Amino acid sequence: MGICRSYCLDYQDTNSSKVAKKAPDYSAYKTTPQPQIAQAAPKPSRKNMNYINDSSKSLLKSFYRLHKSEIDPEILLIYLEVLNGEPRNVQEVSFKFRAINAKQAKFLSVILPYCPDLYKLNLWRTNLGDSGIKYITKCLPNLLRLQQLSIEENNITEVGFSYLAKGLRHLKNLKILSIHQNILGITGAQNISVALQTLERLEELYLDSTKIDTEQLSILAGGISELWNLKKLGLAFNQIDGKSASTIKEIVDRLKGLKEVFLSGNQLNEDEAEAMVNLSQRVNIRA
Repeated sequence: MGICRSYCLDYQDTNSSKVAKKAPDYSAYKTTPQPQIAQAAPKPSRKNMNYINDSSKSLLKSFYRLHKSEIDPEILLIYLEVLNGEPRNVQEVSFKFRAINAKQAKFLSVILPYCPDLYKLNLWRTNLGDSGIKYITKCLPNLLRLQQLSIEENNITEVGFSYLAKGLRHLKNLKILSIHQNILGITGAQNISVALQTLERLEELYLDSTKIDTEQLSILAGGISELWNLKKLGLAFNQIDGKSASTIKEIVDRLKGLKEVFLSGNQLNEDEAEAMVNLSQRVNIRA
């Protein structure tokens, strides 16, 4: 608060005359300016952190400085490659058999959108789980040139597949999708089936060991039947039985470019397996 600098007169009646007292001196009291509190720098927005919106990499540099001590050394190499001005050198990324928890999956999902020429992403047996695949899914809309995606053996359930389905719809150039040895479930089958209908260039789809039963296969068929360029379909080691013969035949008859269907290891007796094999003379059905 400022100090009042006007003079105040105090009058005293002495011998009927008015004597003015000297105004008090306030010069000793000085105001002290209040220190300004520095505002924290805004955190980088994930929505703007990609090759196009952050071409100067200023957001990425801020994120890197903030988290570099926490980032896995192998993932850190990608950061350094991009920050050193060579993002187009990053065309294949593989962490096959290397554990990546949800936190590291987040760091990976931040840097991948800065790799415009990335065409192959291999995350086979990296322990992603549902929480990890959620982070990876967030970066998929920026990986427009991705052609191969492998997420096998990651303990992904139908919850994680609901996340994945949202990202897959953006991968218009995807040719190979391998998601075997996870647990698809009814909801997962529904979401993946819808996503598959957008992957017009897909040539190979591997759904082996995902606990697909007859009901789930029927749901998936709606999406698989729209993959006009599909050449290989992996459905081995699931819970498919003889009742699925009509569904398999529908897929085989509709997809004229299909060459191989893998059905071994399912719940088919010898006669049912033979019937599956004989569904088509054009397609090699291995049951």
